[in-house]
Amino acid sequence: MLNLVPRFSWSVKGQMLSEKKVYVVDNGLVNVASVSASKDLGRKFENTVCWSIRRKTKNIWYFSDGNSECDFIFKLNEEYLAVQVCYEMNGDNHEREINGLVSALRFFNLREGVIITINQTDKILVDGYSIQVIPIYEFDL
Repeated sequence: MLNLVPRFSWSVKGQMLSEKKVYVVDNGLVNVASVSASKDLGRKFENTVCWSIRRKTKNIWYFSDGNSECDFIFKLNEEYLAVQVCYEMNGDNHEREINGLVSALRFFNLREGVIITINQTDKILVDGYSIQVIPIYEFDL
């Protein structure tokens, strides 16, 4: 029913002691348990992406360097992948989403990352990193 995603650390102890992000198996449970007046589409969208990744691998974390955060780091076929989730990229969150992803790409020495949105597409080049902005229906592991 729940998936607890730890903050990435090279040490198992570091992962065990880190704060966890909680994802529920069904967004309907979020609706029932929520006391929020908003629809919280961003959180539900991130929850959906989490379970999509979880169906392919159990090796899943979030990344935080204290200044920025990347929603998902996961290992698939011995390769690390970095994914940021953003319901809709706009002027309010554009820089934050890119900075979080670039921070993870730099840490894992990756050249490419993905930002998953509800329906936007783009290709962003920043500091030598390539970021694909894709709609969720194109996200295929």
